[in-house]
Formats: sequence, structure tokens, C-alpha cells
Amino acid sequence: VITPNTIVPSPIKLAPSGIVLRAWPVPTHGYGQVAVELARHLQANGMPVRIRMLASVRRREELPADIARLMTTRHNPWASELVVAPPCEKTEGGKSVYVTMWESTQLHHSWVSRLNDFKAIIVPCEWCHEIFSANGVRAPIYTVPLGVHHDIFKPDPVSLNGPTVFGA
Repeated sequence: VITPNTIVPSPIKLAPSGIVLRAWPVPTHGYGQVAVELARHLQANGMPVRIRMLASVRRREELPADIARLMTTRHNPWASELVVAPPCEKTEGGKSVYVTMWESTQLHHSWVSRLNDFKAIIVPCEWCHEIFSANGVRAPIYTVPLGVHHDIFKPDPVSLNGPTVFGA
């Protein structure tokens, strides 16, 4: 879904040999959930998918069986790569597309230069699009909202009368 205010760069061309997701595909954290859902939906739509664990991942968790079958350690130079990680992840760009987000108005300058090495950046909202642009990201930025699993996320009503704690 592209929002009406999004400046849409030219379409991203994918390699016919499929997509390699570089991620930490465990459903116990946000980026992992995004990676798992991307892998499942790309596969369901006929796109060959493999997953390579990010180099920075030190701890191993059990993966869902369908995701574990997609894991590879080999680099495929002909596949399109989709990195799903925070903007601070140290990874090479080139023909890769980076799926990321950030909850602050500032990006570290080293992250910006790394992000600019990517073919494109995908963020989940216009706010991230504006922040990444304002911080100097010049790679094409696409805004693609994330979905919500209503069977997993069941928010309780929150009172906004007083302080709100984020991330506690």
C-alpha cells in the first residue's frame, strides 16, 4: 500500500531467481515478525525465498518449522536481497533493499551513509519517510505500512490522562 503523499520512485526490479531475506526470523521480536510474515507472504505469492541469518545475531532461538526450511548459509549473488533490520545493522548494500524503521528524529550519521548504499529503503509510515529524508538518506524511500495480526495484538484501552510510559 502506497499512501497518497508518498513520492514513488521507479519500481524495484527483483531477480527471477528469488529473494534472500537477511534477517533474524524469530517471531519473538518486531523485526523477526516482519521477516517471518514477509517470507510467508512472498512464498504464498509464488516468489522463491531463502533466509540468511544476520551476522550480528548471536543467540539462536527455535524457528517456526516453515521458516527453518527456508534457512541458508550460502550467498546467492543472483538473488535480490531484502534486509529486515534496525538501521544500525552493519550490513552491505549494493543491490539490496532495506526494510527498517526508527522511533527517534535522529539517525546516526554512520547509519545514514550505510543506508545510502542500498538500492532502496522501505519504511512503514510517512513519519519514518520524513525522518530518514531529513537525516540525509538519499536512497529511494518507499512507504509500505505494516499489517497487524488481531489474533496476536489485542490492545487494551489506554487512559491519556497523565504520563504515558513507552517501552517499560
